[in-house]
This record gives sequence, structure tokens and C-alpha cells, in this order.
Amino acid sequence: MTSNDDCGLRERKKRQTRADLHRAAIELAVERGDVAAVTVEEMAARAGVSARTFFNYFATKEAALLGSDPDTPAIIEESLLGRPADEPPLTSLRETFRVMLAALEEDRAAWVARRTLFDSNPELLPVLLGKNHRHEQAAVKAMRARMDRPAPDPLPTIIVGAAIGAVRGAMLRYWYEPETPLNDCLDGSFDVLEEHWRS
Repeated sequence: MTSNDDCGLRERKKRQTRADLHRAAIELAVERGDVAAVTVEEMAARAGVSARTFFNYFATKEAALLGSDPDTPAIIEESLLGRPADEPPLTSLRETFRVMLAALEEDRAAWVARRTLFDSNPELLPVLLGKNHRHEQAAVKAMRARMDRPAPDPLPTIIVGAAIGAVRGAMLRYWYEPETPLNDCLDGSFDVLEEHWRS
């Protein structure tokens, strides 16, 4: 029988391997200045694993550059559904995205490198858009359940879209004002959104 400690350790190792592969992919792409010049085998070797192991975590090298965790949509949905039932929708979204962004501030250098890489390699945009779409759909699904507004009611989609816009505003400020804590950037964006939402 597998203990909870064993399961927890295995999960931490998996997350560490995923993070190592993501960092290796970013480092190599930045060093070469060209995503096409980096191979999966090189990414795996830099992370200290085999190419076969690489494909246990990422389907493509572009996915490794993005570093998206396939569990993130489920985490978003679970977080939103676990918020207090009487909490305003925008508050629930603010707090959920706060948790999702926490890891980014822990390693700002990696985020800056990733953003710079994606800005200079527009062919990576479809991968980024696909990730963002999956996250948005998970949030909309949870908000529909919280608000008891099934499709085709557009309100949950509108609220989630506005919240994601606030997150993007926070990220833009964080890019230009690295001395400002990301939490402050997020709160500033959501404060603006909520002010105009009520007006």
C-alpha cells in the first residue's frame, strides 16, 4: 500500500522535474536566440533526464517553453468552487488568480526570460493562446456553477473575461515596475475593475 507521504513525495518530484525541464528549455532558447535551434534531446539533457522522460511531461518543445501544468485548469476550477458561497464573483476570481500567480513572483527572472522569448518568437503565440483558453474555460465553468447561470447566459463568461483582463493589466504593470510586488499590481488592477464594474 502506498502512503500519503509517498504520494506527496512523488508528486513533488514530478513538479520539480517539470520545472527543471521548463527552465532548461527557456535557458537554451535564450542562449541560442532561436527556438528552432534547440532540440528536445538538448532540453532533456540540460534538465538531467532522458528524452523519453521529457515526453512524459510535455508533448512538444514549445509546450516545455511555456511550462504549463496540465493540472492548472482543474486547480482553477477547484479553487473557485471552494471559495465562500456568498463571496462576490470578482473577489473569488481575484483570490484564485492571486494563488495562481504566486509562483511567478518567486522566480521573476524565469518569467521575464519566458515573456521576452515569446515576444520575440511570434510562432509560439498559438501555444500561449491555447493555454490561456483552457484556463479561461475552467474559470467560466466554475463561475457558471457558483452563479447558477448555465449556458447560454453570457454573464459568467463576461465576468471571467474582465478578470483575466485585470490579470493582464497587473502583469503589464509588473513588467514595467519590477519593484512593485505582484500582489499589489493584482490588487490595483482588480480595484480599478471593481470600481468601473459598479459605475
